[in-house]
Amino acid sequence: MAELEPVGHQLVIVTLVFGIVAFVTLSIRIGFRTRSRKYDVSDTCLIAAMVCGLVQSAIQITLVAAFDYGKAKADIPVDLRTSTWPAKLAYINQIVFKLTTPLCKLSLCLLYRTMCSTSTDRIIRMTRLAIWGTIYLIVGVYTSAFLISIFQCTPISKTWDKKVNGTCIDLVAFRMSTAVFNLITSVLVITIPIPTLVRLKKHRPEVKQLIGLILLGSVHTGLSIARFVIMFYPGPLTKTEPQYTHIFNNVLAVIEMHTGILVATLVVMRPTFQAMYKLINPSYQLHGDAMYYGKRSSRGVGSSYQMQSLKAKNKRKDQFSILETTEIRILEDVAEPGVGEQVSNDRREFQTHIHGKGYGHV
Repeated sequence: MAELEPVGHQLVIVTLVFGIVAFVTLSIRIGFRTRSRKYDVSDTCLIAAMVCGLVQSAIQITLVAAFDYGKAKADIPVDLRTSTWPAKLAYINQIVFKLTTPLCKLSLCLLYRTMCSTSTDRIIRMTRLAIWGTIYLIVGVYTSAFLISIFQCTPISKTWDKKVNGTCIDLVAFRMSTAVFNLITSVLVITIPIPTLVRLKKHRPEVKQLIGLILLGSVHTGLSIARFVIMFYPGPLTKTEPQYTHIFNNVLAVIEMHTGILVATLVVMRPTFQAMYKLINPSYQLHGDAMYYGKRSSRGVGSSYQMQSLKAKNKRKDQFSILETTEIRILEDVAEPGVGEQVSNDRREFQTHIHGKGYGHV
């Protein structure tokens, strides 16, 4: 018997726990946004990412349950150890992974695009260009990686059967370039909306919460960096015990995958959490009417805000929208200098609209 203890159960537990959490959270988001008529293409991207994630999860569990992955080579029957099916499943997993990650990133970019769809402010116009540039970069990079993953060997069967005559690309160089672009796009997706949001002088709680949820993406980026390091600095048993070391590498990959789905899902779930809190605490009062949060009062009411019904306000062209399940619109302040707060050096303020069904005090 080999001295290495089986560790396959670790991958199964991590896959099930993170997969269930991501699936349940996404299901709540989709149900809530569908009921509130806020479902859009960003949700479709996340559903597709979740389907890909479930396929990858099934592959990881199959490798452990059916092919004894996580055990020492000496403890695995010869027929399982020499089977080509694990290599075929790993090949499929590699291809699907090239879809899961970009779909999560595209979901966030499409949400940002909606947020910045109407404002004519200079910084937001620049943000729109950055969003579209990132979308094109994600589509271009991951489409190329997807196709290269499929045709990495000629013939394709050589990918899982090394006895077949043919050639393969330099997989080390391919993985290195993919990892670099993965990190670049992750950083872009996290940072793109931040300059616009932190520029707001009157930070409503909704804006602060949105910034916090976006910055959760740094957790996913950290996991990508960790997997990048392990990929190029493998452990001493990688070559002699591939079925055993597969577990440690893929536990991290599964966590990274489902964390990406979870982070992209949470960004628009503040209203969902408020609705759930209302169920727990019925005394939490709902506001049925949409409210407008304008400038701080020039009559000296401290930090309070003047509030008027949104219906009484004419729709304005210059606006910055944060679409959650409710809609937050941050409008450019067009007050004359000397009225209310000062506007100096051509710097513009923003105002906030809360539109749609409100949940609790905002």
